[in-house]
Amino acid sequence: GSGLMGSGIAEVLARSGLDVVVRDISDEAVAAGRGRIEKSFAKGVERGKL
Repeated sequence: GSGLMGSGIAEVLARSGLDVVVRDISDEAVAAGRGRIEKSFAKGVERGKL
């Protein structure tokens, strides 16, 4: 799933260098999860951590 927990797990795995596929019940749910991940990555870049 791409909810809060699923998107967080996907992000940690991606940051570790793994390829990640996220699946959910609808395209809208996947888009929301991807948005959370992208926002978190952007914050990491701003803070110089990525």
